[in-house]
Amino acid sequence: MTQKTTAVNTGDNYQDLANAVIVLAVSDLRTVLRAYKNKPQREDHLRNSEIYKFFHSGMYSLMTTVDPDYLINRVKKEVWGSDH
Repeated sequence: MTQKTTAVNTGDNYQDLANAVIVLAVSDLRTVLRAYKNKPQREDHLRNSEIYKFFHSGMYSLMTTVDPDYLINRVKKEVWGSDH
């Protein structure tokens, strides 16, 4: 099942832009997770990916207060199932 995520329009242009960046990053994360789904050492591949680094960056923390590991784990469970 494909889940479509959309950014929420808050009326604050800067926050709307930040929300859109996060939504796009989550979409990119899903793509990366699908690519690594059946690879050995997929966790190592993920931790070395640019998208993982983005979620743990200062830029990400400026855009949102959502814990990056919480978000990554939610998307991992969605893509990889409960066996991650």
